[in-house]
Amino acid sequence: MPLTTQITKGDAGGYKVKLTGSLDSDTSGEFDRRMIEVWADPKARTIRLDLSDLTFISSLGLGSLAKVKKGIQDRGGAMVTVGAQPQIAKVFSVVKMLPKETIFVSHKEADEYLAAIQKNVLEGGA
Repeated sequence: MPLTTQITKGDAGGYKVKLTGSLDSDTSGEFDRRMIEVWADPKARTIRLDLSDLTFISSLGLGSLAKVKKGIQDRGGAMVTVGAQPQIAKVFSVVKMLPKETIFVSHKEADEYLAAIQKNVLEGGA
């Protein structure tokens, strides 16, 4: 199954990345190339991954998400996920890839978390 990656730049270094389809050995390279758009922005600090339409993830897909997580953390930022379907959430749980506090059910919860992080940075926090 193909993968569609929609990237939307928000305010204060925030990005929304919506994945639709399958993140696997056939599509992870294209996802990595699409993320270059985010990495090219030196102000990028937060990434909200909308996984509501992601139907499958393989080990290579997990590797791609791990690179995104590490890349944004190396900049002092954070990555959160929102809307993961049960099978994707189960994979995250089994491999313990993401801490529970960065997996959200709704966009509102994720946005509140990311807003607090950005506010902290703007106020001189870590």
